[in-house]
Amino acid sequence: MGVFTTLHRELKPMKKFLLLLFVSVILSWGVTVSEERNSLATVPNFSFEAVSQENLPHNWTLPVSGTAELSSQAAADGKNSLKIHHPDWDQSEALSAPVELQIGHLYRISARVKTRDAKTDAAERYPTPVAGCITMESFPFTNHSPAVGGSSNWTKIEQLFIATRKTDRIRLHLGYNGSAIGTVWFDRISLEKVEDISEYIPPETVTWFGEAFRYDDRGWIFVHIE
Repeated sequence: MGVFTTLHRELKPMKKFLLLLFVSVILSWGVTVSEERNSLATVPNFSFEAVSQENLPHNWTLPVSGTAELSSQAAADGKNSLKIHHPDWDQSEALSAPVELQIGHLYRISARVKTRDAKTDAAERYPTPVAGCITMESFPFTNHSPAVGGSSNWTKIEQLFIATRKTDRIRLHLGYNGSAIGTVWFDRISLEKVEDISEYIPPETVTWFGEAFRYDDRGWIFVHIE
């Protein structure tokens, strides 16, 4: 009896430790999920699940050219994705509702993309056309995410950028800087603020003065002042 009493006393702190560890893991998981939802919530209808009576995605403006529609046959998450199809050479872009940004701060846009027989016109030269990609409305034509062409399963693409507008819009492209043919699906559009500037530019190239900084990027001089 004495042995069991002693063993019970020794196990009580262990039970408390395991309980605290379990609660800690659950809380940590909850924070991670909450943070992901917060980052995704900045993009209205990021997964194309909210649909109007006309079977169009809420908070998105679809291109006039090509064929753009909701697709329930291919989705990276949930039930729907946005499908853009070009039966012939064309350029199309879908635009999100306006999103709020802080000028001078670093952000990351990303999307899941799937393609089928997507390709650009090899006869078009400069600027070089790309098939499926994402941009912001404020981007110069030289800036876009890595492009996806050919036939591919769901792939994540992303692009870092410094906000130059207080209000901007996300663009989803089939054919950027030129014509493209084929089909591209978009899903899980994400916009998140990035706190570490070194993810965007090598830290040794940045000149700091308190919270302000300056750096060169592809011939442009960027200055952020606080």
